[in-house]
Amino acid sequence: INKKYIKGNAKLLTFVNNEILFTKLLNHRNILKLLETYETPLYVFIIMEKFKGEFLSTYMKKHVKLEESKAIKIFARIISAMAFIHSLNVCHLNINLDSILLDENDENIIKIFDFRYGQ
Repeated sequence: INKKYIKGNAKLLTFVNNEILFTKLLNHRNILKLLETYETPLYVFIIMEKFKGEFLSTYMKKHVKLEESKAIKIFARIISAMAFIHSLNVCHLNINLDSILLDENDENIIKIFDFRYGQ
């Protein structure tokens, strides 16, 4: 993140700080892990776990009709992650098909990311 875009913008700075803080706290198998953050005078670097997959929206376009068993597995993993987030009194304010990734080798593995948090 280029600091020149967040300098002087209190709302954006709060968003970035919350994204980092809350994502560090969320340790769940279905949430993309934040591994580390580094800061230089010009940038903030956010290092996330490596995950090869595609957006759920892309997957849904390819597979217009899902088998019920596949849909149940995907939905159960989303609900598991959301229940965990809510147990910490945090809510994901941007949950949509583009904030959920499916593993390219195993569509039963999902990761939620791109949080816009509320407390």
